[in-house]
Amino acid sequence: MRAEAAYQRAGLPCIFRLTSLAAAEGLDEILSLRGYRKLDKTSVRIMTLGSAPHLHDDTVEIAEAPSAEWLASYALWQGQDASRRAAHGAILAAIPHRAAFAAARAAAHPGAPYVALGIAVLQGDWACLMDVITAPDMRRRGLSRRLTLALIAHAQAAGAGGVYLQVVKSNQPALALYNAIGFDREIYRYSYRVRGQ
Repeated sequence: MRAEAAYQRAGLPCIFRLTSLAAAEGLDEILSLRGYRKLDKTSVRIMTLGSAPHLHDDTVEIAEAPSAEWLASYALWQGQDASRRAAHGAILAAIPHRAAFAAARAAAHPGAPYVALGIAVLQGDWACLMDVITAPDMRRRGLSRRLTLALIAHAQAAGAGGVYLQVVKSNQPALALYNAIGFDREIYRYSYRVRGQ
């Protein structure tokens, strides 16, 4: 395949993203036969906000840029090494739209550590929620729900009429949370195919 050769010349792994919106007939099967395994089956879901206001949670801090503490907490919980942390920081710095970086603390004082993080990126009438994560030892306490609702309220106050997010389909706790909040409409799915491993 030409794509494989081009990536090999560049010293990069060849990764295919297959979506339910533009599926090339037979490509998934061809890649499977060529030794590409499927990763990260992901659902893209939306929620329209309507006119009822979502109430902001004052215990969730929202800033226009990520603090060093925000970035360090995210890197720790994701197990990012220095290289991946730098790449993630560069991606966040390059977001071309207005963004809101949310953080919830373990207690209601400024020195308490962060226990949940997330981002809302405002894109016209829509907001994209991403990088929602809770500290591993603080999960299943409603923190992601609280943070997600605060980001939705912030997006609505900024003029968004709808919110969308992506969730890996194997992440059952996240799927249950987002369905309960109102992200129960899938608009498309995608997955990746990578060779070996």
